[in-house]
Amino acid sequence: MVPSKLARHFSTKHPSHNSKDIEYFQRLKSQNEKQSQRMLSSLRVSDKAQETSCLVAELIAKAKKAHTIAENLILPACKEIAVMIGPDATKEIDKILLSNNTIKRRIDDMSVDIETVLTEKIQRSAKFALQVDDSTDISGHCQLIANVRYVDGESIEENFFFCKELHTHATGEEMYKTTADYLTEQGLNWGMCHSICTDGAASMTGRVKGFVNKVRQVNPDVQITHCMLHREALVAKAMPPDLTAVLEQAVKIVNYIKSRPLKSRLFSTLCNEMGAEHHGLLLHTEVRWLSRGKVLSCVYELRDKLVAFANEHDLPYKEHMDDESWWVKLVYLADIFSHLNDLNIRMQGKNDNILTATDKLNGFRSKLRLWQNKVAKKNIEMFPLTSSDTAHKTAIFLQVVASAGGELAFSSLAYVKNKTRTRLSVEQDLRVALSTISPRIKRLCSQKQAQVSH
Repeated sequence: MVPSKLARHFSTKHPSHNSKDIEYFQRLKSQNEKQSQRMLSSLRVSDKAQETSCLVAELIAKAKKAHTIAENLILPACKEIAVMIGPDATKEIDKILLSNNTIKRRIDDMSVDIETVLTEKIQRSAKFALQVDDSTDISGHCQLIANVRYVDGESIEENFFFCKELHTHATGEEMYKTTADYLTEQGLNWGMCHSICTDGAASMTGRVKGFVNKVRQVNPDVQITHCMLHREALVAKAMPPDLTAVLEQAVKIVNYIKSRPLKSRLFSTLCNEMGAEHHGLLLHTEVRWLSRGKVLSCVYELRDKLVAFANEHDLPYKEHMDDESWWVKLVYLADIFSHLNDLNIRMQGKNDNILTATDKLNGFRSKLRLWQNKVAKKNIEMFPLTSSDTAHKTAIFLQVVASAGGELAFSSLAYVKNKTRTRLSVEQDLRVALSTISPRIKRLCSQKQAQVSH
């Protein structure tokens, strides 16, 4: 018989019983109730600690930071802040699990939950469109990345779909097989695919083994479009030969210095001694062609330092350091690529579509024609770096702007750099970081046994 029933039994059935026995059972009852309250309180703390751990993991994924930042930085910082509140607050923070492996598990669980919700939305929509591209990560492995568009209620939603490592090269067959396998896993099929947008590469649009051709064999009605935001890289290939040469030479000069640690340190020291605002150059690679504006601007702003450095060290194309016309062309490229970068940023966004992008593109083309007229009148205020130096020859700019006024199209595709992630967790991190669907954290926590840190 439980203590509460025993106490009631002695008080009703045996009123003459020793009062000390009754007091004993009453104390036993009180202790039992306190123990139950402590157990419930501990359970609530565990649940809160687990939910907090998930929220921190979500923040880390969205910030695209290393998983170890929780244990190495966030937790110690929280403890320091909690000192202002009191020792009890520090003890409560110690109960939150934030180890590297725990953060990875939390992100994986949230990614699966987001993927489940996304698949259910696509299945209800019964139609979807894909944006597909491949990229090589910093470890040299080819990653196939896809975004998906679908109808959710009365609105069109766009979300991160998947990121899969290709086992071989980026061939159309491999990309098709990887995508088809993922669709099958999610209960989807090619018949639901309404359109596919690619960058127009041979592996994507090849007539025999291209990705698009493989899809058309299964779904002949699928519509194929060329990403209008992906064509801006073609502009550099259509530049006049003299400008192309200047761009290539400037890039080689920058990469020559940046790829040699000793020269890079010496150049930084020189910039520091000469009081330069920038203490180094920006590395340029082909996959980062959108950075040309910033790279060239940095080169131009450090031109005096480069000339001084070239006098003491061997540099490729050092003979151009004293050529004023070479610097004229370079500063024009820095200005025009900066304008192209601004246009590219304005053409991106969740609510942008082919209509708004076309309007912005046509507006920029009209702006180019206006600039041509102004340059003909020796007005170069639209080129901030150029206009700051009156020694430049405006005739060169008239020729360059005129050559840039043809058919134009610009593009960008944002990639997330996979810094300290293992390849197995890249997709999970990307899904949590890029998806507009929030993970159902409370639901995930309810499915797991809560624990606290010791």
